[in-house]
Amino acid sequence: MISEAFIIGDLDTAIYRDKDGLKAFCLKDDSTIDCTRDISLLLQSNAEKRYITPPPASKEALTKDLRTWSQRHYLLKLIITGMDDICSDETRIYCIEEAELLLATKPLASFTRARLLGCPLPEEADLTQAQYLSKAYTNAYFLYQKLSEIKAHIEPVLRILKALLYFDFEHGNDPDELLRTFVDEGVVADAVLAIAEHNFGQVEELLFTHAETVQPKQLLTLFINQLKEVYFSDTIKIKPIKGTRIEENFVDTAADEISQLISDWKNEKSTKNNKPKKKLRAADVLGKVTIQKDSILKHLKQGKTSRVDKELKDLVHFHHETGELQHLCRTLSDLAARINRMGYHELALDIYGYAQQTDAFDPVTITGYAETLRSIGRFDDALAAYDIAKNKFTNNAICINGYAETLRSMGRFDDALAAYDIAKNKFSNDVVCINGYAETLRSIGRFDDALAAYDIAKNKFT
Repeated sequence: MISEAFIIGDLDTAIYRDKDGLKAFCLKDDSTIDCTRDISLLLQSNAEKRYITPPPASKEALTKDLRTWSQRHYLLKLIITGMDDICSDETRIYCIEEAELLLATKPLASFTRARLLGCPLPEEADLTQAQYLSKAYTNAYFLYQKLSEIKAHIEPVLRILKALLYFDFEHGNDPDELLRTFVDEGVVADAVLAIAEHNFGQVEELLFTHAETVQPKQLLTLFINQLKEVYFSDTIKIKPIKGTRIEENFVDTAADEISQLISDWKNEKSTKNNKPKKKLRAADVLGKVTIQKDSILKHLKQGKTSRVDKELKDLVHFHHETGELQHLCRTLSDLAARINRMGYHELALDIYGYAQQTDAFDPVTITGYAETLRSIGRFDDALAAYDIAKNKFTNNAICINGYAETLRSMGRFDDALAAYDIAKNKFSNDVVCINGYAETLRSIGRFDDALAAYDIAKNKFT
């Protein structure tokens, strides 16, 4: 069984560890050799190495991964050779023609696009002639043309990302690996394209597009916010996020139609005049609410903000006519969480505000609000919100775990360890606080203590 594996796509080589030691094999020669003594030579090579996580189940599966990565690097080399003025035009055309066939395969094309549009172009690259030579090859020509249009924006966008990775954001990961992930998953290429076209909507869409493939999500969010600040602050007025006033009832809801309706509904409830005006089966109500929420999310993604506003009011009105306040609170909290995952953080905070106005004693609304603040880097506000939550809901593990996690995000590791310690003593069967404690120890280099904490966790929760 393979316990560890990595691929060197440039060399068509894979290395893996099994019960017998370290082995290596090459696509050109399927024989496997023991490389335990020679591993340092491979590791010291300049060729790009890619660890496979989790490791493949068999050599056959590893061979399949190696073949894919080998083809990706081969295609990238062909495209790069098409811009190499040292080569003859005949050689360059041959490479472009070979590349055109491979560019028809989406996984290969996506990698090449991400690398080509996400990495700075060397000064010696002959892009003009590459465009001329590739005119008969649609896919290759499109790549070269797009690179020509956006090349001036690649380095400035990368500079913003590198500042976060290497200096401004405490993430506890290898910054070089994170940078490669952001490039290879197409985040940088998509960001550069959005900036080149001055498309604010495309920048906001980055989180929705890449949230599942790039971690930590918080770093992706901060990168997007930095792009907005640098490129759009003078041309687009970004609506300030509500909730900056932190106190016992910390959400400063707007005196708008929704807030007024909720307030009136609560007054009805206090006067016992809160019976639903419509009698519908619970399943019918749930079905209608699900349709309404899905429609809001669809129109939000399409940028139809006026429809979103109207449908949000309709959703509250429907609950007013058919349900209870606590049902509206749960609906709004779920909607806010989904909107936050899409990257529309300001709207998510607004809706969490309405949910909290509906029921100030629901921990989901406060922790969701705090998590949204944390996800966009507003750590002080998030910490204050989590502090309210953990004091208000003393038996809720999510509140104190969120408080500890925010401290860790702020780089306050000793305070985070103290908070996690309180959490794991109080909630001894909660894996999140034990894992968070171990993660914090690992972040500050206390590897022996982290290993011991992880050992306790895996023995307890397996």
